[in-house]
Amino acid sequence: MPRTADLAPVVLEEGEFQQAMRQLAREVRLAGTPRQTAERMFQIDPQSGHYLYLPRDRKLVPVEPGQSLEGTLTKEDLEVAERY
Repeated sequence: MPRTADLAPVVLEEGEFQQAMRQLAREVRLAGTPRQTAERMFQIDPQSGHYLYLPRDRKLVPVEPGQSLEGTLTKEDLEVAERY
């Protein structure tokens, strides 16, 4: 964001800073899904498809359409992924 005025830094106490951040965080409104927001913020091309995250390998693996994730995730994790 370009600055249009000469402004001096403001010194805040830790509590004042925390309070201001809490207030500002409540006012933030994101448009789209978390994925769309991240794509826009990091200026990356939209991704599509289904992916499986392998925590042990720290790897994201594309899953082909129609391929089942059963057996790779717990039922609870699969339900969370479906809702996301």
